[in-house]
Amino acid sequence: MKEVSDSFKWRRFSRIPLTGKVPDDTTLVKLTNLYGPQSAAEINQELVKKLTGKKIIRGKKLRADCKAVEANIHFPTDSSWVKVIIRLVKKLKKTGVGAKIKIVEHTRVIKKTLRKLSKCKTLGEDKTKELCRIVIRHTRHTVRRAKAMSKAASRSLRNGQLKKAMKAAVDRTNQRLKTFVKVTEKLLGQSKEVLKGNHHLPNRQISVFNSKAKPIVTGKQSKKTTFGNKALVAEVEQGIVSQCQVLSGNPSETSLPKGLLKTHQEMFGYVPEELATDRGLSSAKN
Repeated sequence: MKEVSDSFKWRRFSRIPLTGKVPDDTTLVKLTNLYGPQSAAEINQELVKKLTGKKIIRGKKLRADCKAVEANIHFPTDSSWVKVIIRLVKKLKKTGVGAKIKIVEHTRVIKKTLRKLSKCKTLGEDKTKELCRIVIRHTRHTVRRAKAMSKAASRSLRNGQLKKAMKAAVDRTNQRLKTFVKVTEKLLGQSKEVLKGNHHLPNRQISVFNSKAKPIVTGKQSKKTTFGNKALVAEVEQGIVSQCQVLSGNPSETSLPKGLLKTHQEMFGYVPEELATDRGLSSAKN
């Protein structure tokens, strides 16, 4: 938004007075989260149509770039998801649910082991696998207790053992706990497969908090792998963004130009006369 703030042209285009305050980046993020990405895409499409109708843009030139957008998540070796599960279990226990279920915290052991794993390059394969098995064992124990607590909560809700004012809170906490348990079990299954030597897992999940984030090899020396999603952005004349989409999974960039041009043709009625992309989208076939 700094570009808009410092530009008379963009201020006029955005209908923001010279003395007016430009919205913060986070405002747009919050609005997108509130109304959904589909609404944001439709607004952008209407804008492109209006600009095309006024001959401000013609779609003769197209520039596209595919970027790895880093997700706002912890590194996969973070132990915070175990803390969340334990916190939810304790929250349910405070309501009187699962009074007989004993809570054993394994957070410290898991965190300590993961810290050792962060130095896996110097540990050797056997030691790394041993540490991974320790994490899996303690995490599985936590999951078992969490599942027992979740069943107890469901039973209490079903049998009407809770006060009316408490039901909604218990149900909400229980649903969150079920979600975390389900994802954690998936991560445990993935970890076991990796220990067996299977490193190519379909629909691999790397985060409890963001199920859509994927490991993306950027090829950069500073950060060879990032965790997030690929975003394809295309712009026409005047720097107007005509297409913007967050891609599911981690598709090959060389497969993207075909769909890019097809969408452009649907929007403008013809393919662009000039197309500029980065090296990632180019191939001999393209």
